[in-house]
Amino acid sequence: MLAKRILFTLFMLIFFSYFSFSQKVSPKDPYGSEPSVYVSTNGNDANPGTKALPFKTIEVAIDKAVIFGVNTIKIAEGVYTPGNGLNTGFSGVAIKHHDIKLIGGYSQDFEGVTGYSVLDGSRKIQAIIEVREVTNALIENFVITGTTNRDKTEQKGGGIFLNNSSFSKINNVISSNNQVGNGAGMCIIGDNNTIQNSKVIANNGENGAGIYVVGKYNNIVSFIAISNNSSIWGGVYINGISNTISDSTVSYNTSREGGGIYIDKGIGNKILNSTINGNNALNSGGGIFVNIGAGNYINSTIKENNSRDGGGIYLFKTTSLVVDGEISGNNASRNGGGVCIENSYKSTINANIIRNTSDSSGGGIFLRGDENVINSTISENSSKENGGGICLVTGFKNTISAKVQNNTANKNGGGIYIELSKGTIVKGSSVSGNKSGNIGGGVFTSKDSDTTITESAIVNNNSKLHGGGIAIYDSTNSSLLSSDITQNSAEITNSIVYLYKTEGVANLIISNCTIGSVSGGKGFGIYEDGINDITYQKIIDNTFVEETLYRLYRDYYLDASAFITAVNNPKFSGASEARGNKVK
Repeated sequence: MLAKRILFTLFMLIFFSYFSFSQKVSPKDPYGSEPSVYVSTNGNDANPGTKALPFKTIEVAIDKAVIFGVNTIKIAEGVYTPGNGLNTGFSGVAIKHHDIKLIGGYSQDFEGVTGYSVLDGSRKIQAIIEVREVTNALIENFVITGTTNRDKTEQKGGGIFLNNSSFSKINNVISSNNQVGNGAGMCIIGDNNTIQNSKVIANNGENGAGIYVVGKYNNIVSFIAISNNSSIWGGVYINGISNTISDSTVSYNTSREGGGIYIDKGIGNKILNSTINGNNALNSGGGIFVNIGAGNYINSTIKENNSRDGGGIYLFKTTSLVVDGEISGNNASRNGGGVCIENSYKSTINANIIRNTSDSSGGGIFLRGDENVINSTISENSSKENGGGICLVTGFKNTISAKVQNNTANKNGGGIYIELSKGTIVKGSSVSGNKSGNIGGGVFTSKDSDTTITESAIVNNNSKLHGGGIAIYDSTNSSLLSSDITQNSAEITNSIVYLYKTEGVANLIISNCTIGSVSGGKGFGIYEDGINDITYQKIIDNTFVEETLYRLYRDYYLDASAFITAVNNPKFSGASEARGNKVK
């Protein structure tokens, strides 16, 4: 993966270099009608700043423009360095006046924009362009490189530094190979700014090495962040309210948390119609990490990212977050190949979650939290331990209304694994084609989880040992209601609904379900097992597909197997109520 990323980065740098500096277009000046001052590497600061006699230093041109009552500064192609067009202090160019337009890429005769102007800090300055506490700045057509963190007390800066500035725009800028703590490529501190048609490539820093954003209502559109490396948080870092990333690509970035994007304590931020792929986090959130915050929204393609937890997305203490789009091909070396949700409340997952893997549990989704909702299609995911599709461990009143199909767990719960979770509801779900290497091909619920499964189809699942369809293992107050539990198989015992008690299974209700094995499977419809007898269960008005079953009910503790007359006899199974069951 590392070799692939390095080769990709080199290719992209060569690609952008070629098209940035070699490709020429027909000269056209979009600002031709505006009064302007001019800058060229061949200029002189003693000149009047005209086309014929341009200035040499960009900030000199800005200051003169303000004196002249002019807002637009046009900069010719060429390479500008500290002492040769750029200042030598903290920033190479400081914009300290409102409404300044800094437009690069002009031909030497200033007849039109033909490329980019290159601003190279030569590792001597911390910010190439600093927009300092002003509004309505425009920065356009630059390649920016070579910053360094020269001020150890100030970690912000980078290629472009909007320093408490608002309503400004960055357009068609490439920021590459910068080294600053926060926002090496671009650092945006302020509100209502727009960054569009721009790229941050191969920058290095602590947080948001590609771009670092703190503020409200900032808009990042048609943006590319590639191969940026952050030692702590995110190739892209967002903190604030109602910031938006749209129609963008965030690829092959690395960090400790949130390899691609890190959203920190934000409210109402959005990631829309973007591709987040090939990113890597050492700890959590290979593609995206959302830390705390409320009302954030993700609707993008998140694929082929890697981390320890949450290969695609990691959510920590979030509230009312919604995820749409597609999450595919991600990997976690521990939990949550696609999505890992920790201690989150009322989040909703609607995304298609496909072909993700985890080396521990939750190939598709790993969830700890309360009142979250999963409405997704979750298919072809795998885990080396529990919950090939979904692993729900510790929570309260979570709801699963999903298509959980063709997932695999090496241990328990090929489709869904539930443990230590109160009030979990699986409703209107299709759980099919899943496999487990041990118990619970479709669903495994255990350890004081009072799960209700209702109006669902749990069909064509397979387990190696017990509970081809469902396994209820030391789980109290669980209910199977009005569901289709057919065409399932377990290779060793061929038990379809498996009940196991060491100390906890009680007050179980199985009602209005259809229960069967595969055609000719001759399985056990309900298989009661354990070192203690299950008590107070109710088995009411179920239909057993007789031709697929060897016995309708098997009580291993009592060493008894039942046909229909015995199933409807509470004394047989120790049920508190057993009636209305039938065969077809």
